[in-house]
Amino acid sequence: MAVVCACIVALSHVGYNTAAGSAAWWFVRLTRYGLCCLAVPFFFAVSGYFLSRHFDERGWWLRETGKRVTSLLLPYLLWCIAFFAFWRIGAAAVKAGSAGEFLQALRLPASKLANAFGLRMDVTPCLVPVWYIRALIVIVLVSPFLALMSSFRYGAALSAAVFFCAYVAFSPHRNGLASTRLEHFLYYGVSLMGMAYFQLGILLRRTGFLERTLRVPAWFGAGLFALGVAALVLRTRIIAATGSEPFPVLCLAIPLLVSGLWLLLPAAEWPRKLTSMSFPIYVMHYFVVFALDGFHKPSADKSICLMLVQAALAVAIPCAIAFVARRMLPRAASTLFGGR
Repeated sequence: MAVVCACIVALSHVGYNTAAGSAAWWFVRLTRYGLCCLAVPFFFAVSGYFLSRHFDERGWWLRETGKRVTSLLLPYLLWCIAFFAFWRIGAAAVKAGSAGEFLQALRLPASKLANAFGLRMDVTPCLVPVWYIRALIVIVLVSPFLALMSSFRYGAALSAAVFFCAYVAFSPHRNGLASTRLEHFLYYGVSLMGMAYFQLGILLRRTGFLERTLRVPAWFGAGLFALGVAALVLRTRIIAATGSEPFPVLCLAIPLLVSGLWLLLPAAEWPRKLTSMSFPIYVMHYFVVFALDGFHKPSADKSICLMLVQAALAVAIPCAIAFVARRMLPRAASTLFGGR
């Protein structure tokens, strides 16, 4: 399912410029600001699920944290550097009319240079999708605290509920209000949302819930997914009618969508060549969508067809690059993709 969610993330970052109320506007609201919102929560939940397998092992925290230096931290830094160079050179080449203007356009204030590596925890890095990796590193660092909470009876469920309520209360996306630096820090930095779904993953592991869902019929998953889509349609209609964001409706829709999609997808093991593409798609798709829009936000209206074509390219090109890199430069590819 991770590769499906990586493709969904790619769709969520396709640039758009649509007229309010148009078919393309509805498409963007239902996908980018609706359906696509299920991907990152799923990644956090899966991370909590698999890390919790080691909670009862001696010395698990040091061992698992050390593993994530090579699987998360090193790729995070390398891809931030790569995108920063790609962004600055590409943007300068588009804007500059001469060599002098090109060199001038390459200059960047120190504050923005720090943000290239995500050193400011209240904003996303320049390579936007990797805010999830940064947040996951933070969560892994505090995971002994999360493990302790989940060791008590109902601890995982209660802590997940507390984190989720705090996420809803302090989310920068609620009600369309002007967000503060604190809200961005709590979303993109320590990520209350990430901790909520991470704890949910721990809960699913502790209760053995996922193993029991293998016996649940597909129609039940389809029903949950349909309810999630219905909630998204309701949310979009409210936005169209009032111009305000009914954030609680989105918070209700996401768990329904994640649960429904999980139950709908086949339980059999997926081909390794397919699942190994999830990380390359996740970190490289932003390069593609950024270049397709000429290194700036799109200024012209986009049709649904064009957005889907760009999303397909944002998936296909990283897959092709990863395939070639793994064949020609296997050690370098292993480092860049965190050993995946």
